[in-house]
Amino acid sequence: MSKDHVNADSRRMIPSTSMLLAFDTAARLGSFTKAAHELHQTQGAVSRQVSALESQLGVRLFNRQHKTITLTEVGSSYARDVHDILRELRRVTLKAVTQTDNQLLNLAILPTFGTKWLIPRLSEFLTQYPSITMNFISKLERFDLAQENIHAAIHYGLPDWPNCSEEYLMAEQTVPVCSAEFFRQNIFRQDNSQSVEDLMALPLLHLESRPSDWSNWFASYGLPYSEPPVMQFEQFYIMTQAATANLGVALMPKFLVQTELKAGDLIEVPVDGEPVKTLDKTEIPAYYLIFPDDQKDYKPLIQFKEWLVKCCNRPL
Repeated sequence: MSKDHVNADSRRMIPSTSMLLAFDTAARLGSFTKAAHELHQTQGAVSRQVSALESQLGVRLFNRQHKTITLTEVGSSYARDVHDILRELRRVTLKAVTQTDNQLLNLAILPTFGTKWLIPRLSEFLTQYPSITMNFISKLERFDLAQENIHAAIHYGLPDWPNCSEEYLMAEQTVPVCSAEFFRQNIFRQDNSQSVEDLMALPLLHLESRPSDWSNWFASYGLPYSEPPVMQFEQFYIMTQAATANLGVALMPKFLVQTELKAGDLIEVPVDGEPVKTLDKTEIPAYYLIFPDDQKDYKPLIQFKEWLVKCCNRPL
């Protein structure tokens, strides 16, 4: 076999990363159009890269019928292997990039937690560790840390993120809040308190990502609640503005509305009685720092984790 033939065969066996990425994304999403949107390319560009990959390999990876695509048997097997290879490539690339004097820390944050709690405190950390460069993305939903090239994520929920370690940060104290004007118009009891049952009759503002917050809060008082949301919001920030604008009562983590409570833009609605039901700790959502197991010895992450835990243990 000639040397030129060996080189040509080797090239065929190592497709370009752009073709593999297009194939991996289309296979994962089941659509060239969705893959194009995620990759910030045109649908035609993604389709051409996948076709070029099929030509290079000499096999068909997708069945195409009308405007739908499905993986062939070979394509399905190849997709699993390619996804694992790309994930490993991202990991080793991230490792190489971060082994520099200017150390990177890529962090995924929850939008409202980031803007209302983390960012106002962050100058302290950056003063202590000026060689660390931080990059942020905001994420509400679960995602693959390795695929996103993220060292860690601040997550609200249970410590059940697959293939990751977690560091407990803090729990939440949720309180019902509304504007002073809404309170004046809707709370009629002489002692300015409200029964938990009466609260159910008021317009309650719901957060889309936490659909069971109100039902869990009422359950802690021993009351069932299953009413569909009258008004629902994507982020805490928007829901806070809605409560300030007299639209209803919002159930908010108290630390996220400290500024509004101190300014009088919102007030905490006092309710009769005390919670009668306490959830087991393993059932209580909380804030966690989540990071892949292979990143736990990365020095900037260790430094950030130690600082963050100390911050969370300070009084509000």
